[in-house]
Amino acid sequence: MSTQPSSSFATLRPDLAGSLLKFDLDAASRGFVGLDIAPVIEVDKPVGQYGVIEVKDLLRTQETRRASDGAYNRGQARATKDSYSCDEHGFEEPVDDREAEMFGDWWDAEQLATSRARDAVLANHNTRVVTMALAVSNTNAAGNVWTGSSGTPITNLIAAKLAVRSRTGLVPNAMVIDIEVFMYLRLNPQMQDAAWGTVNPKKGLTISEVQAAMDLEYLHISGAVKNTALEPAAATLSSVWDKTKAFVFVKNLDRDLRRPRYANTFHWGADGSQVGAVIETYRDESKRSDIVRARMDTDEKEVYSSCGQVITGVAA
Repeated sequence: MSTQPSSSFATLRPDLAGSLLKFDLDAASRGFVGLDIAPVIEVDKPVGQYGVIEVKDLLRTQETRRASDGAYNRGQARATKDSYSCDEHGFEEPVDDREAEMFGDWWDAEQLATSRARDAVLANHNTRVVTMALAVSNTNAAGNVWTGSSGTPITNLIAAKLAVRSRTGLVPNAMVIDIEVFMYLRLNPQMQDAAWGTVNPKKGLTISEVQAAMDLEYLHISGAVKNTALEPAAATLSSVWDKTKAFVFVKNLDRDLRRPRYANTFHWGADGSQVGAVIETYRDESKRSDIVRARMDTDEKEVYSSCGQVITGVAA
């Protein structure tokens, strides 16, 4: 992976990238789930092909009895080709000399610009993946919304898991829900019964208890919001994730694309890009500003769309 900046006029700033962690501004704390739904696979080229094996070939029953002539049957699974094409995404924030001096006693202007630039890149990656996941055509309906007093989230999740299993032979191990839905799940009677048997402690379940009650390896909570109002109107905030839907899927963290999983983020780092955005700075003397740039080179792809299932109607 290259350690060079994108041009001779820019300077890599790992100190600024690292400083974000001190302010807890990583993707998870901002409520982004894009990298959870589509884990990263590092690639050597910005554009390329990869092979996937159809589920029907993976699951076909084979005859293993040796023939009378001494021959053994042989597999005929063929990998089909798919491709990725990484695009560079970036955003810049200026650090004006005068403003940095005026407000220096109140905040670090360079670190603020870094967080804003990085947030823009990660927010857009998150939106692309969320849009892709919510468009999955495989669905089942909750019937009753998941509230703190009613609804059957475990029953609905079982139906979604079985639907995926009927298509792929795999039981999903991951789910994404909006943070509002999670808050109600903590109090839901069916959830509390699953976590505590016949004992109801009348308290909200923790995220690990919700995860255990739903028998999931991964439970991802989407808390990201967006402002849908146009300038100069006051902010109108809404969830990035559609709170009426839960997304259930098969998640694998390995590089072997022959193993079914819902999606991956293909990342090309040879041009200096880093997952989570590389941070660079350069001087724009015409504006009397230092410019902070964040950039990331990725493509987000469904690998096996059959490994995803949307539960509709989980919230009003």
